[in-house]
Amino acid sequence: MTEAAETTGLTRSPLKRGNSYQYPGYSSGFDIKFVAFRGHPEDDGGLQGVAIRWTGFSSRHDAVFIPCKSDAEFFANLLVGNAYDKPVTS
Repeated sequence: MTEAAETTGLTRSPLKRGNSYQYPGYSSGFDIKFVAFRGHPEDDGGLQGVAIRWTGFSSRHDAVFIPCKSDAEFFANLLVGNAYDKPVTS
């Protein structure tokens, strides 16, 4: 976790289908559509990784598959490394 995240109280929960993550200071982020790690309930035996859907801005590609083998490897990716749990708003 970065120093900025520690001082602002940002958290990052383990990856699972339906989780929403947001970039601090922005309304954009992504939703988890599928997690395929070995031993994970959604693992289909194919390429390991995480499917995400971008939110908060328009994109030609609204869904992306990021090959990785763990939560740590996923968040080490520069595309998603600065994202944290989306704050709950009423």
